[in-house]
Amino acid sequence: MPASVGTTIPAPGQIFRSHYPVSVFEIEIFSLRKVIAEINIVVKMIKPVAHKVKISKLTVHLNTKRKEKMGIERDYLMRQLMMLFDVIQKIFNFRKKGEKEEAEEQIRYFYNYLKLETRIHEKSIESLLDYLVSEKKFTNNHLEMIAFVLKEQGELAEDSALKLDFFRKAYFLLEKVDRESTSFSMDRQMKLAELREYLN
Repeated sequence: MPASVGTTIPAPGQIFRSHYPVSVFEIEIFSLRKVIAEINIVVKMIKPVAHKVKISKLTVHLNTKRKEKMGIERDYLMRQLMMLFDVIQKIFNFRKKGEKEEAEEQIRYFYNYLKLETRIHEKSIESLLDYLVSEKKFTNNHLEMIAFVLKEQGELAEDSALKLDFFRKAYFLLEKVDRESTSFSMDRQMKLAELREYLN
């Protein structure tokens, strides 16, 4: 029906405002926007926490893996040292019984197992230490075992100069291990005492 003369046609939405201060529709929109704003705030708060949780879980996982690897390496090292100790015992027993060839065969086995040059005694003391520590990355436990074998080689050597050379290198390595060790070893002290007698 056409509007009468002098009558103003209300703008869209003006009809509701003329009867109601705020429409129901506008209230719902306002409430929805408020909820969305609150959700966005919560999301912003949760994101850093979730990120930290992920990092924390990753750190725990990596630490667990690292500990497992360290445990495996430690077990391997202990088995290796026990095996090497058995070889040294065989060398000692063969030497005591006068079975020189058998003792020397065990010495070769010892060096081959550690992938060492069988004539490491030809190196100077400084180059020997550098070779064992810097190049081969051996621990003090390994150095102690190698010192024991060098001592046994000195016992087996017939040439007096070669014998003293073995003893000097064995003493040098053992003294280094003893100086840096936090635990007392009677066996090590006995070996050092024997070597001092030989060298004096």
